[in-house]
Amino acid sequence: MNRKNVGRPPGTPKTGGRVVGTPNKRTLEIAELLDGLNCSPIEGMALIAECRLPCGECAGKGKQRYQRQDGKLAFDPEGKLLPCLGCYGTGFAAVDLGIRLRAYAEIAQYLYAKRKAVEVEQKDLSRGTFTLEELLESYRKCSTTGGNSTRSSERGPAAQF
Repeated sequence: MNRKNVGRPPGTPKTGGRVVGTPNKRTLEIAELLDGLNCSPIEGMALIAECRLPCGECAGKGKQRYQRQDGKLAFDPEGKLLPCLGCYGTGFAAVDLGIRLRAYAEIAQYLYAKRKAVEVEQKDLSRGTFTLEELLESYRKCSTTGGNSTRSSERGPAAQF
């Protein structure tokens, strides 16, 4: 059997398989499950980031029934209606700044491309092929023209750096 003749001939179009953009089975199952629960992870992260997540103690009402017990306030369904101790009456859960920043970072991944690191190359200025007088002359030309020269030959030796 000759290995060079194994497979499809070059230039033959692809046939069969999954269509580009079709989610795999596991991803589709998770999406259907979240849809059935009426759960949107992106919306949840946005609510956390904006500190608009309803308080878990008062269910977003901002008030709870409390009664004093041993000098402290404790939840009591028959007690006096007071501002919630969990959200301080705002109706929204208090979210730590670190968690909010993480939520913003997660959401940003869906909106903006990640930037790649750029390596900066530093040139060794001690081995230049110009004299100090040439450098000063090119600097004076740049300062009198406002630095609007576009060609490196017009800017002098300082334009190399």
